Amino acid sequence: MFNAEYVYDKKYFVQGSLRNESSSAFGASHRSGLFYSYSLGWNVNREKFFQVKQINEWKLRASRGLVGNTPDPNYGWQDLYALTQRYDGQIGATVYQLGNPDLTWESIIQNNIGTDIRAFNNRLSINIDYFNNKTKDLLQLVTLSPLTGADRQYLNIGDVKNKGWEFNASYAIIKNKDITWDLGFNISTYKNVVTSTRNNGTQVLANNHAAIPGFDVNSFYMRKWLGVNQDNGMGMWEVVNADGTTSATTNYNQATRQIVGTATPDYYGSVFTNLTIKNFYLNANVYFSQGGQIYNYYREFFDSDGTYPYYNQMVFQDGWKRWEKPGDIATHPIALFDNNNLTNNTSSRYLEDASYVKLRSVRMGYNLPSSLIEKLGIKSASIYIMGENLLTITKFSGVDPEIGPADGQTTYSGGAGAIYPIPRRYSLGLNFSF
Repeated sequence: MFNAEYVYDKKYFVQGSLRNESSSAFGASHRSGLFYSYSLGWNVNREKFFQVKQINEWKLRASRGLVGNTPDPNYGWQDLYALTQRYDGQIGATVYQLGNPDLTWESIIQNNIGTDIRAFNNRLSINIDYFNNKTKDLLQLVTLSPLTGADRQYLNIGDVKNKGWEFNASYAIIKNKDITWDLGFNISTYKNVVTSTRNNGTQVLANNHAAIPGFDVNSFYMRKWLGVNQDNGMGMWEVVNADGTTSATTNYNQATRQIVGTATPDYYGSVFTNLTIKNFYLNANVYFSQGGQIYNYYREFFDSDGTYPYYNQMVFQDGWKRWEKPGDIATHPIALFDNNNLTNNTSSRYLEDASYVKLRSVRMGYNLPSSLIEKLGIKSASIYIMGENLLTITKFSGVDPEIGPADGQTTYSGGAGAIYPIPRRYSLGLNFSF
């Protein structure tokens, strides 16, 4: 509807916008949302009092805005049916998703302050941002009780606060006619807390998560695994008693569902480098993430202590040990044929460290010299060889620890299933520009 920007003397910047959005992802009475944003900027280096010659640019900025999110599918507000069942030999429909005509926009108030610096003849570049956001009417896919007759429903489950830092830096280590070498990295932190939920109670979500006031919105909600009983090899879980004390039980159904961890990493980022020596160049990217957890779903089937004896069983990681006799200190319970002790049921037993370092890509190439390019009648040409997904360092026992937000949402699923691994790929290529 409206957008305006004003710049005075290349020193002061003001911007503002107002817009009305409508989406058929919501019911007829909740399709429209009014959102806004405004920002301020100041180029400090252009002031007369600023006399630091080494700094080429220093900009301070601040912004605030209200934005809206929609659910990933277009039909989150409608009843959906699945034609996946049969009755008396005929295909039948079952309720797959319970509709919600009151589903409305997830609105986020975004507050950001930051600074941009370029120094030493533009060889050093730094960007620092701090954000403090409030999310209202958080959209989430909720798992329903079988008593409802439906599997799931999209709901506005509550409100969330999140804040964090983002830091980006790059430096031209070498910068001359024949050789250039840039090195840079970025790192981000992200913390959130649920401030309210529907009825201010526990809101059970999909993917073994729950939203509870005072906890991370990506919290895992399941039974807490206490390890293996040394005397008999049985698995143990935690019981939270009414008086707040805890005890152990070997009966899975008696254990207490509770918050046992979070999928949110402590920090994450990347390191990159670009090296050019005359016509040769080399680019590399390394990604990393520290903290957070992954629920390894497929271990329920392939690390099941004999519950599924006809499935392939995973090879034990270093440090894992199966209980065999009284007194054994083991990570895995006794293995029994057609085991019915429920030790492979959902619990924190299969929560693993999500930290990783990954060499995402390396690319090496050669740009054809201008003398040859002119003879060929083209603007530019290069040949390169590239490797992708070359190395991953992690303690995760599954296929790939790199997991992001699921279903287009802002929260992390934190779940890893039996997927095909991301392949290590090598490629040889030619680039021509006419």
